[in-house]
Amino acid sequence: AEQHHGLQDHGGHRPGLHRLDEAAELKGYRGGFIEAVKARSMAAMILQTVVLFSETLWEAIAQMMIGIGLYRLGFFTLGWRTRSYALMMAVGWGLGVPLTAWIAWLVARSDFEPLLLHEASYWSWTARPFIALAHASAILLLVRDGAVRWLMDRLAAAGRMALSNYLGTSIITAFVFCGFGMGLYGQLERYQLYGVVAGVWLLILLWSKPWLSAFHYGPFEWLWRSLVRWRPQPFLKRTA
Repeated sequence: AEQHHGLQDHGGHRPGLHRLDEAAELKGYRGGFIEAVKARSMAAMILQTVVLFSETLWEAIAQMMIGIGLYRLGFFTLGWRTRSYALMMAVGWGLGVPLTAWIAWLVARSDFEPLLLHEASYWSWTARPFIALAHASAILLLVRDGAVRWLMDRLAAAGRMALSNYLGTSIITAFVFCGFGMGLYGQLERYQLYGVVAGVWLLILLWSKPWLSAFHYGPFEWLWRSLVRWRPQPFLKRTA
């Protein structure tokens, strides 16, 4: 039987066409700003219309409902016993990590075949809530313990600047990967991308707390509040 390593005609879509698409994408991202916008515009339109209303919107609503329920049960306010959080971690990681590893193995074995990637995204919906709740339980136990208060303070500051950090990381990574910046799109190995992620996380933790020591809001939070309230909001904190 023909092996599924980029050689199989999967559902009538020939892998050779995927390679042509990849070449066009690389050319677009490594070009100037206009070329990058053109390369991304169609995918962005699909993600913000078809994918949003057929997939991601419903997942987001479901996760919000789970979060609201857990909040009312005292999960996020440290109302649970330590062993309950520990059980949540054990169950969450025990189910989520093996499932995620299995999905990753299937995708890697297929040489990241695009249609299989799409199918795998549905399986990952099952794993994500378990892993997220396990992570949340671990963080809540750290908060309760108080041993890493310095880290919790910086995470809290990053949360208060969520919009600015989201847009800021988009700007930074666009500069890192697109041709109008460092042009590293498609040039890094997958393991090297973790270094980029860690670097961006570090920047968020380093700049958010000092910024909020001098300003009431993040820059984009301030802009949003000013637009919603139809008048400029206080921005710079006054020193005594």
